[in-house]
Amino acid sequence: MVRKIFNSLFRCILCLHSAFIAWGTPSGGLDTGFNGTGIVDNAFPRMCINVNDIEIQNDGKILVAGYDFSKGDQDYFIARFQADGRLDVPFGLRSDRPGYVVDSDRYFDEFNELAVQNDGKILAVGSTADKNKISRDLVLYRYKDDGTADFSFGLMGEARYAKKS
Repeated sequence: MVRKIFNSLFRCILCLHSAFIAWGTPSGGLDTGFNGTGIVDNAFPRMCINVNDIEIQNDGKILVAGYDFSKGDQDYFIARFQADGRLDVPFGLRSDRPGYVVDSDRYFDEFNELAVQNDGKILAVGSTADKNKISRDLVLYRYKDDGTADFSFGLMGEARYAKKS
C-alpha cells in the first residue's frame, strides 16, 4: 500500500511524444530495481497518455489506467508492466499495441480506477461522454488477465450506467 501511495505522486505521464513512469521506495528515493534506474522513459512512444490510477497485481505486475489522447479524441487506456519495469508485451495482444489496451466508446472516454479481482480479472471504472460532454455515462469494464475483454461480464465485457436527466 505504501508503494502505491508513493507512486501515485509520480503517475504523471507527459504528452510530448515521450512518456515516463517513475517508481519509488517508501523512503522517497527511486527504486533502482525498476528498470535499473527507477524510471521507464519513453514507455509509450508517439502516444499522449494521462494515468489516473496504478494497481499492483499479486504477481507484482503493475497496471496503469487512464486515457490516451493520441488520435484527437480521448480513449480508455490500460497498460501493464513487469515488476522490473519492462512493458508486459503479452498483455493486450489483441490490439495493434502489445503491452497495453486502448478502447474507444464515444468521444471522451476515461478510466479513473482499477481493481484486480481474486481470480486475476481486471475491473476498470470510468466514464464516457459525447463530443459536447452533454451526455456522460458511468462505465465498468472487466478484462481477463491477458488484457482481452471478459465477454461473460455485462455486454461484451462492459456495464454502462446512463446518467438520468
